Amino acid sequence: MRIADVASLFGPYVKFVTEEIGGGVEPVAGPNAFHMLMNSARSLQALSLPIRISHVTNQKQKLHNDVIEFFKRRQLQWKQSDVAGVGNSFLKVVVDTLWFLDGHYPCFMQKKSQNS
Repeated sequence: MRIADVASLFGPYVKFVTEEIGGGVEPVAGPNAFHMLMNSARSLQALSLPIRISHVTNQKQKLHNDVIEFFKRRQLQWKQSDVAGVGNSFLKVVVDTLWFLDGHYPCFMQKKSQNS
């Protein structure tokens, strides 16, 4: 039986369209599943900084915010998943070190002048 004979059994309700193999089928515009997966993977690895202290009550908290601003200017950031652990720990070490050194600055300068 030929395809035309089978198609005529269905009448005007079915339309058969043939296309050459390798014919140019245009891709559908808009996001596809691959792009959606890639975007969600990128959002999981979004970069961020530790949270600034909103109500600064002392100079050490001001230093904390200044170090975050320094990181921001230098574009030093962590993956979103690492901010709470590694990012905050690193920030605390840097702030504590600068705080300690700043308090002993006159002593360091005095020793420097003695060695010169």
